[in-house]
Amino acid sequence: RDNIKSINIPKKCSYIGYGSFIGCDNLKKISVRKGSKYFRVKDGALFSKDMKELILYPRKRKVKKTFVVPKKVKRIYDDAFVCQTKRDELMTLRQAEKQALSLALDGLYGVPTKVGE
Repeated sequence: RDNIKSINIPKKCSYIGYGSFIGCDNLKKISVRKGSKYFRVKDGALFSKDMKELILYPRKRKVKKTFVVPKKVKRIYDDAFVCQTKRDELMTLRQAEKQALSLALDGLYGVPTKVGE
């Protein structure tokens, strides 16, 4: 899995299980086939179609400075930030998200977090 740099989620895929992206240490890009009823990509991260679940933020995804979790997000997968190392991006989090992220952030090394307003 270490050599995977991009993943295309098929249109008919309806479920992504826990740990599906573990070992994808060089993943830069995720795309979702047009017409998917279940998933979408925004700002390089994989979300449920309704944007209520953040599924994955790719390890090698390049962002300018900040990745902001969208306000619609109600759940962040436990492994959404798995293997995040050597990152200097600042993740802005709302106060309500901080508690929900306790497990998700377990895999987030070296990324400072900030509670937004």
